[in-house]
Amino acid sequence: MGNNGLYSFTASIIGFILIIIILYRQRQVSMMFFSFFLFTLAATNFLCYLFESRKIIEVPFLFRIGPLINYLTAPSLFLYILFELKEKRKLQWLDALHLLPAILFLVDYYPWYISDISYKKQVIQELFQKNESVYLLMEGWLLPPGTHFVLRHIIALIYVFFMVLLLIKLGGSAERTVPGNQQKENWLVLVVGIFFLFSVIGIITYFYAPSSFVWSATIWAPLIVFSILCLFLLFKPSILYGIDINNKTESNAENSKQLVIPEEVSFKLQAGLHDFLEKKEYLRKNIKIGNVAEELDVQTYILSAYINQVYQMHFNDFINWFRIQFIVDGLKNENWHQLTLEAIAEKAGFSNRTTFLTAFKKFMRMTPTAFLQKTKNEFKSKNKSLDNDI
Repeated sequence: MGNNGLYSFTASIIGFILIIIILYRQRQVSMMFFSFFLFTLAATNFLCYLFESRKIIEVPFLFRIGPLINYLTAPSLFLYILFELKEKRKLQWLDALHLLPAILFLVDYYPWYISDISYKKQVIQELFQKNESVYLLMEGWLLPPGTHFVLRHIIALIYVFFMVLLLIKLGGSAERTVPGNQQKENWLVLVVGIFFLFSVIGIITYFYAPSSFVWSATIWAPLIVFSILCLFLLFKPSILYGIDINNKTESNAENSKQLVIPEEVSFKLQAGLHDFLEKKEYLRKNIKIGNVAEELDVQTYILSAYINQVYQMHFNDFINWFRIQFIVDGLKNENWHQLTLEAIAEKAGFSNRTTFLTAFKKFMRMTPTAFLQKTKNEFKSKNKSLDNDI
């Protein structure tokens, strides 16, 4: 066994361990899809190891399972992002359409899957002599050789397009600027970006690289993609474990994070808070968590736990964060520059100047006066630039 097989085996084992951790620590539907996405990559690496080490001859029934799994990689990532962004609540019958490419491959390779073990071993032995032809997938009866290799990458790019649309929609939503959501967005962008490169590289190598190089790329592309994701997960426990283990909060906050919220209640809170943010209800003065919980028809401690788990914030910080973002957006309008700090604070729902100053410095790392002066200077520079152009 060469280095290719060794690296693939190591990556697959690490991947399976991470999948077990995620499934053990997290119960969200979105993480189930993410776990399956990781499984398709880990399984691909493991099957590459079996072929490179020649051990596939001992388990010939596993040969050509890889492409079938690969057809499920893009759909599982898409559903992960869809559920993670709370755009979808439950699986629907139409989601079965995501299985069509895999079903097509299953139909094409059905004769192979039911063929005799001795025949499979014979074919595998022949492929050992010419590794560069493995990626062509020549054992099907329905489609020409090479079709499935290209088709799965094209389908993956189509999925990437729709995933990007989801991320763009997230960028325009009210929740985007919350620190917890910003971290989530960065993670999702990273995953989609890496998957996009993986798909593009697959198509480029097939059409433009020598056949002897395509097989190496087939091994190394999922290996590199999977390794990057695993390393990122290992250094981002908040994603791997579902909580920020470095966040030193009070004991009641820790208890809130450990509280398991029923899925139907979580969906209800997600929808309710989305409306709450879109309608800018956080601008109301003297808003209390008890009032919001009553409006959302849940117990106060459940709402507190949900905000802790999803946004990694206490309720007051959650409200004040959006108020500060409202002020920052408002100061982009030059008319706001004539307002006093008290008037600005009142617009944002702050009940007193002290609370406003404390919250602003906490989230913006500067005083409101300094930020206002900075904004005014930017407007002056912009207007001066426009005058010079004229």
